[in-house]
Amino acid sequence: MLQKARFLVFWPSIGADLREILDKCIPRRSRDRANTPLPLKPTAAPPHPWHTVGLDFIHHNNDTHLFIIDYFSKDFLIKKMTTTTATCVIKVLGEWWLLHCYPTVLVSDNGPPYASKGFEDQLKKWDIKRQPISPGHSQANGMVERHTQIIKSTIAKAQMSGADVMEALLTLRTSPLADGSSPAQISMGRTLRSSIPTSNRQVEAPIKNVWEIRKRTLGDAATIARAHFDKRARELPPLQPNQKVWVQIKTRLWKKGTVGRVLHDRAYEVKMSDGAIFRRNRTASRPDFANDARPNPSATPENVARPRDPMLSTTMTIPAEEQPSNPKAAEHDSSYTSTDSESEQSFNSAAQNSSDSSTATIQDPDTDLDAASNNEPSRAPENAAQSRYGRT
Repeated sequence: MLQKARFLVFWPSIGADLREILDKCIPRRSRDRANTPLPLKPTAAPPHPWHTVGLDFIHHNNDTHLFIIDYFSKDFLIKKMTTTTATCVIKVLGEWWLLHCYPTVLVSDNGPPYASKGFEDQLKKWDIKRQPISPGHSQANGMVERHTQIIKSTIAKAQMSGADVMEALLTLRTSPLADGSSPAQISMGRTLRSSIPTSNRQVEAPIKNVWEIRKRTLGDAATIARAHFDKRARELPPLQPNQKVWVQIKTRLWKKGTVGRVLHDRAYEVKMSDGAIFRRNRTASRPDFANDARPNPSATPENVARPRDPMLSTTMTIPAEEQPSNPKAAEHDSSYTSTDSESEQSFNSAAQNSSDSSTATIQDPDTDLDAASNNEPSRAPENAAQSRYGRT
């Protein structure tokens, strides 16, 4: 639309005026594209195993499993569920804490079991801080999302081959990662046995410096992931309380709202027009420029002014290959350099004010223009035979 308008008409600040009209077009804004991704903020490596865990449900072949993973060792536990109420989830977590004790941080989405008051009260008793993610922003719990795919793939392969699913998951837990240590080895502090033959020397070997190696591995992986992800990401300005915004409900569907609380630098509570309160990440919300002025640096006078068209200039210089070999011929041929009226006036004034020169010569137009702009009189050459082509 902007290109078509610029092709047909033009006025100063045409781009800013058209953008203002488009910002007030509700059908267009409600079907707008998604925001550009924000730069990646990798999760810092926890200080020890089972300090930070991620919790989620896995749905596969009409079965529902409760799944928890340690952010440090990448060790996990899984249990098949018949119901997903908060009471059943709390009971399963109590059994898991018997194996690994209480974690410090629990990352989860905002599903009904996790957002219930009973679940929040139980976490307070356990002294566990729940860190919810914004709806529609699953990359905030990327550790869980990635390993959910791995576990679902492992279960499907085991079922297709007729193997024991639990034995396949145990093999996954005891398989070494890139740093040479398996998730269960770092989580349990020893090498676990599985159906794959393992020598006694490996089982009895002491575990040394595995925590430091795993921290370096996690840090290097985060640095590489951030470098690749940030190639297509950019920062977005933060939102302010009571600011009018558009909130992304789903793909190509946005609705109006007002920013309430600022949860952290990238998460906000937004109150919709019907009174509902949504939690959204900055990537799923954008300012409503119909109420707030859009910053438009192109509307400044220095950016609106257009450069002078070189085809309108009356100054023309003869190419070097067409210039005469004899410098004196320039005195009798006025076609080599043609100047505009300003340079001609400057030349005539310089010729009249010069008492030392009795013969008019062709001067460099650039010199005349510079002298006129500095309010300095132009001086004729000492010798009439001297010109821009040399001295005789």
